Order: sequence, then C-alpha cells, then structure tokens
Amino acid sequence: MKNWRAWIGQAVLYGLFALFIGVFSHWPRYQALPPGQAVLKVSFIHHGQRVAPCRPYSAEELAKLPPNMRTPLKCERERVPVAIEVDLDGATVYPCPRASTASPCGCATAPEPPSATRATPPCG
Repeated sequence: MKNWRAWIGQAVLYGLFALFIGVFSHWPRYQALPPGQAVLKVSFIHHGQRVAPCRPYSAEELAKLPPNMRTPLKCERERVPVAIEVDLDGATVYPCPRASTASPCGCATAPEPPSATRATPPCG
C-alpha cells in the first residue's frame, strides 16, 4: 500500500521541480546588451620591442653571478607600449581619434595586473 503512494509523491515532486526549472529557464528574459549593440573583444599577446637592446655581460659581472645564472647577454625586461587598430568592414572602429596604446604589464613594471581590462566608449 505504501509503495504506490511513494511513487505518486515522487512523481508529483519531480513534476513540480521540472515546472520550476521550465518557468525560470524562460522568465525573466535576460538581455546582456540593448538591441542594435554588440561587443567586440580584442585579446592578444604580443611583446613590444625592448626599451634597451641586450648587451653582453662583462667578465666581472659574470663572476658575480651564480653559475646557473651566467648567460652571455643581459636583457632588460622593460618593453615599449604596443599600439593597436581595429578595422571593421573597412572602417576604423578602434582607436578613436584619441590616442590608444596598451602599456606593457607584468612583473617588471606592472602598474596593473596582467589581466587588466580596458574599456573605451564606442567611436561614433
């Protein structure tokens, strides 16, 4: 006698759960952007040129270094900012008339974390 009641109770609860999921999968409507707008994300990894060229170590400098760090050249880590431009359907959409460069980030001269996000208002 209890067996069929358990089955019916379980079916009712599963039905209510399915109804709950169904209702909230369509309501309220989620809209990330207003109609007629879009997002274009540009992501790249490109190292700019070095600020100063690599130079060979002197004999005294090499002697001061531990054996595992004795490389023939000393290269500074600082890089030049990289400028980008995005063209969409033949029209430049980024940068706007204002200057747009991405400063290098990382351990050497990081004013911000490497995962920094820059957002600018759309051009025209």
